[in-house]
Amino acid sequence: MCDEAGVVTARPMDHSGHGELPPAGAWVSRKGERAYVYDLVREADPEPLSNGPVTGSSAHLRALPTLTGVRDAQMFGWSDDPVQQFRRWLDGAIEADAPEPHAAVVSTIDDRGIPDGRVLILREIDGRGWAVAGKASSRIGSQIRARPAAALTFWWQSLARSVRVRGVVVEAPREESDVDLAARSPQARADVAPGDWTLWRLEAERVEFWQGSTDRRHVRVVYSRDADGGWTVSASRGAEAVTLP
Repeated sequence: MCDEAGVVTARPMDHSGHGELPPAGAWVSRKGERAYVYDLVREADPEPLSNGPVTGSSAHLRALPTLTGVRDAQMFGWSDDPVQQFRRWLDGAIEADAPEPHAAVVSTIDDRGIPDGRVLILREIDGRGWAVAGKASSRIGSQIRARPAAALTFWWQSLARSVRVRGVVVEAPREESDVDLAARSPQARADVAPGDWTLWRLEAERVEFWQGSTDRRHVRVVYSRDADGGWTVSASRGAEAVTLP
């Protein structure tokens, strides 16, 4: 038990309730034949960790380096298809030894409309969409059933690149989910109930490629699904709209 002034600690008195008198600022409570002295112990002021800013403070976080892996952004060599462009960037992340380049934050919405996120491994990427997998009985499974939409966020720090994908989610056929489960290790399969493992595909409606730049004029290329099922591509560098060659 504690308050803003410090921490309350309890210690038993002898069975008679006598013995040493409680010090000033303490009080006695009896429970049956037992008596306890409650002391208010003031907490010492925390020792400063260093002469620098407090960890997590605005000053501390602003002092941390950013875009440490940045390469100069280029405005050429872009595909008309976001899937093909993603594959190129994924290859680049693999060649640059980016840690777990196929890992992404998968964001869904819960029953209160609050975003929820977790890191999952990309299972496959093709013309049908970006595939991830998990248990249908899990939070992500229930959230996708209630609201079949999601967003993926990839971050490759060594290249200062990010990709954001958003769209509707479609559950893959059971046989595809079973094949994906069979490819997992025996230890991973042992933790899954029959029929629970599910493969989902995010059918993208918007895909954004972001390339950091040392001059802070970051490149942003956005693919948006149009009414005909094709893609409209827009690009910017900093605040300026640009045309892709």
